[in-house]
Amino acid sequence: MIEIYYPPLINNAALLIGKMRDLCNAEMKEEQPQYKRAEDVDVLGLKGELVAQYFAFTKNKPFVATKLLASKPLQEPDITIGGKRFDVKAIRPNAPDLQVNEKAHTKSKNITDYWFIQCFNENQARFWFYKHADVSAWQIRAAKYSKIYYQTISEIEETL
Repeated sequence: MIEIYYPPLINNAALLIGKMRDLCNAEMKEEQPQYKRAEDVDVLGLKGELVAQYFAFTKNKPFVATKLLASKPLQEPDITIGGKRFDVKAIRPNAPDLQVNEKAHTKSKNITDYWFIQCFNENQARFWFYKHADVSAWQIRAAKYSKIYYQTISEIEETL
């Protein structure tokens, strides 16, 4: 696990672009209700992607990031650093688990790794990195909308 501080600008940008992302995806969410989530999910996801880009930038790691705003979900990694193609998973400050949607995990999105980002205390975040194959070995359970692979954060912390 890695902890960092990030600039407040990320919170503001995530709020603005996340709300725009929610609006851009409104039609898709109406046509396919299984993708309908609260607006704050888009804001949270955007914050995770921006924190990942900030971290790569500050560590002087060249990266390629996907578009932050598109008219439909993109079938590409959120961020690529070296040969690693990351799907960024932002999680709520009080989340008990790291989670990956089972269908999304098994879909071909050319992901090699997951980058879990938990933002807390306004400008602080912590990260966990897992290979795609490692997530395949996690337990599966039914969640609100679908089945998920999950790893309990308290169990991760016990192994550190």
